[in-house]
Amino acid sequence: TMAEFENFRKRSNSEKADWIRHATKELALHICDVVDNFERALSQAKSEDLDTPFGKGVILIEKQLVKALENEGVKRIEALGSEFNPEYHEALAHIASEYEENTVAAIIQNGYTMHEKVIR
Repeated sequence: TMAEFENFRKRSNSEKADWIRHATKELALHICDVVDNFERALSQAKSEDLDTPFGKGVILIEKQLVKALENEGVKRIEALGSEFNPEYHEALAHIASEYEENTVAAIIQNGYTMHEKVIR
């Protein structure tokens, strides 16, 4: 009947939208890993190496990846120095630091949100 067909169509559209959201999230997570690796590499590079055309190119590529993620609603969770929030942060250890109690004092791996939902 018409009602059954309409229900089938709605269910199919909903399943398709769920699949697209899942695939987009998984791709974004893979790109977040690449951005993290760029940042690790850049943090270990000597400043004179970063001032070369090659170094500047690598920096631009990293910025382009970050911008592409932001355009898709993916943003890094800025945690260092902020108050610990279990909705956004995962505590791995309690360490002594110059920060006040209950403050994120070190980042092991950056977290990310996608459309305001934590994905990592």
